[in-house]
Amino acid sequence: MRLSDIFTTLFTRHLSIDECTRLWDVYVFERDGVLIDAAIALLLQREMSLLGTQSAADLQGVLEDYSKFARQGKDDAFIGRVRDIGKQ
Repeated sequence: MRLSDIFTTLFTRHLSIDECTRLWDVYVFERDGVLIDAAIALLLQREMSLLGTQSAADLQGVLEDYSKFARQGKDDAFIGRVRDIGKQ
C-alpha cells in the first residue's frame, strides 16, 4: 500500500528528473519487471532512514522527503543499482 504512490506516479515524486527519465527509457524496452527492480533500488537507497521509522507516517515521510535536486546527474548510479537487482 505504501508503494502505490511510487508506482502510480511512475517514480516522478521520488527520483530526480535524470533518474526518472533514464528509468522510463529502460522501462520502454524492458517492460514492467524493471519497475519492481527500481522500487527495490529506491528502498535500498533509503534503507537506513527507513529502518529508523516508528510509524507509517514516518515511513511515508522518508519516501517523500528526498532531495531530488541533490541527485541530478547521478542517474547512471541509480540505473546501475536497478540493473544489479535485476541480475539477482
